[in-house]
Amino acid sequence: MNSLIINNISKQYGKKTALIDVSLKIEPGVFGLLGPNGAGKTTMMRIISTLIKPDTGSIVMGNMSWNHANSVRNVLGYVPQKFGMY
Repeated sequence: MNSLIINNISKQYGKKTALIDVSLKIEPGVFGLLGPNGAGKTTMMRIISTLIKPDTGSIVMGNMSWNHANSVRNVLGYVPQKFGMY
């Protein structure tokens, strides 16, 4: 199993900055993403799940790049706390 490597992810919404140069290496196993309200957890999860694109940075896992969202979506499952039906 490969590690998920997040390199220098940043995201802004207008003048509000949600993430600034976040880098992580997530090894296989259990991982928690904790922080206070407004810390960018939801933004990070939306980027990882390919729902939104980061302004800068990259995400890779093995030979899979997040630049190819459809290939990521074929192997990724994501259920947010609140979601709407389409």
